[in-house]
Amino acid sequence: MVSLTVVFGLQMMRLLLPLFQQYLRDSVGIGSLTLAPIALGLFALGFLAPLVRWSIGARRAMWVTVAGLATARVIEQISTSSAIDFAAAAVGVVLFLWFVPLAWAAARARGPEPLLRFGTGFLLGMAFDTALFAALGTLDLSWRAGVYPLMLVVFLAAVLMVLLQDFDAPDEGDAAWKEALPLLAFGPWLLLQMLIVQNMARTAALTGWSLPVAAGWTVAGNAAGLALIPIGARTPRGVRWAGPGAALAFLAGAAIEARGSPAGVLILLALFASPTVFMLLVRATAGDPLPGLKRLGVLHAGGMMLFVVLAFLYYVGLDIALGFPRGVIPVAAGLLAVWPVVFRGRSPVAATVFRPVYALMATLFLIGPLLMPLNWLAPAPALPEPGRSVRTMTYNLHMGFDTAGQLSIERLARQIEASGADVVALQEVSRGYLTTGSLDMLTWLARRLGMAYVWGPTADAQWGNALLSRYPILEAATRPLPPDTLLLRRGYLRAEIDLGSETLTVIATHLHHRGDGSDIRQAQTAVLLDEWNNAPRTVLLGDLNATPDTPEIQMLVRAGLVSVTQSLPPAQAFTFPSPDPNRQIDYIWTSPDLAVSGLDIPQTTASDHLPIIVTVAIP
Repeated sequence: MVSLTVVFGLQMMRLLLPLFQQYLRDSVGIGSLTLAPIALGLFALGFLAPLVRWSIGARRAMWVTVAGLATARVIEQISTSSAIDFAAAAVGVVLFLWFVPLAWAAARARGPEPLLRFGTGFLLGMAFDTALFAALGTLDLSWRAGVYPLMLVVFLAAVLMVLLQDFDAPDEGDAAWKEALPLLAFGPWLLLQMLIVQNMARTAALTGWSLPVAAGWTVAGNAAGLALIPIGARTPRGVRWAGPGAALAFLAGAAIEARGSPAGVLILLALFASPTVFMLLVRATAGDPLPGLKRLGVLHAGGMMLFVVLAFLYYVGLDIALGFPRGVIPVAAGLLAVWPVVFRGRSPVAATVFRPVYALMATLFLIGPLLMPLNWLAPAPALPEPGRSVRTMTYNLHMGFDTAGQLSIERLARQIEASGADVVALQEVSRGYLTTGSLDMLTWLARRLGMAYVWGPTADAQWGNALLSRYPILEAATRPLPPDTLLLRRGYLRAEIDLGSETLTVIATHLHHRGDGSDIRQAQTAVLLDEWNNAPRTVLLGDLNATPDTPEIQMLVRAGLVSVTQSLPPAQAFTFPSPDPNRQIDYIWTSPDLAVSGLDIPQTTASDHLPIIVTVAIP
């Protein structure tokens, strides 16, 4: 029961966090700073768990939270409205916030071993959720339409209701303040799981591995972590070092950002240590049960307030100067997550509680990522016949969300597919951001469209530009744009596309977005012009965040580049905002030797930008 409730709870959290930004901010128009008190207010409802338990009793409170969460999850799966999705996700998350201390207290009331079995259930639920997420290619069930996703959600909800029938919540279960204090660490620990440790898209972006490899790495790490828990209990020396060792390994793995294979090693270290850290945290709350839920409920809610504050700071740091580097936040979350292990975790979990069957169950979850390579190895579409023309497209994807606040990655894929584009420059591509549902947009689109890709991270390893191509990519490089003091760093990528008898140079970029940032964009444009250096057979394209009359755009005109929309009346070239475009900020530029035809600017709200598509011919 605990495991399936955790699966639904995590799904609801991955749904709610993007809707704050993509629906409330971008669609409804609520400012970023206003969203903070809204999110805090919602998560503050977690403090009502003791009141709910007191008013209706422990058993009824558990029924309300679990059955209510399952119902909200089914409603959300049926819904096609962002408003209903947000309401269902908000209700589901609040009920999940109540469930954790209620289940924790019920386990405490039964003794140390049931308490540890509760911890086991939570960890297995997280492992199952990760495996299911991997099988889905990081596109969550919540964002998938159709009968089969709904049938799966209904089936899991029905199983959960059956398991709930036998649950009996004792009247006691609360802890003294000292014993309940470790629950403050739960929120930071959970944040690091979602942000880093279980985030296979982030692992793929950091390491350069394919998503199936990153997913298998994550799920296998979960299984190994569960298997390692009892090892420290076998010797007195292991008892002494298990707690501090696990805390140090988890902190290092979750807080240190690296690139390439070292990133994979660090993440594996965190995966190994995570279950032990959590079980020692659970063990630190053991003790004589007390009536009510006041202390456990209050401190758990306080830990989840830390979750939302740290998550908000981490992502708002891309927009607002915090006075300290964003990288400090995972370190702070890690320290908050491990302190109970060091100061209260006197010894590791008893080996008798963790039976091999638990690790075996987690290992079976490898079926999820194993389904991904089967799809990845399917025959790719045949490449177009080499020729002297190529259909080219630029598209700002708005992090994958349409103007109604729905994750519309399939709709975007169909738009690209319908354009007939052979080479596509993409902006606002994210790989594993919590604010985009932890989706690996690049891998998903590349596989969905059967295209090769180049990744050009800018703000961090998980956000930036990308290039998709049906033709072979001979070489590619990604480089930063000035200045390096921007909160949201910018960059560009350059690729050589093999067209058979000739090559086409593609320069794809996304310039600084502030309205008063013309000086910055002029400096960035100068770098792009140096990169072009009057080379023939070149296309420069992307979201330049500037209208045709601005100095930075005039720099491109004076340099001799040709805009494919220059012959259109200004209003017909508008690309933003897509529901009612009133200005052009997206462009395709060509070197003077290239001829263009078939210009198209489809009217679509799959993103907040309109795409531009044109056929480029080499004379």
